[in-house]
Amino acid sequence: MMCHNQFSRYLVFGLKILQSI
Repeated sequence: MMCHNQFSRYLVFGLKILQSI
């Protein structure tokens, strides 16, 4: 489950970058 939490963080980070563009 811990790995899932890390993956979620990466997803949020990617979404933020996409919005920034």
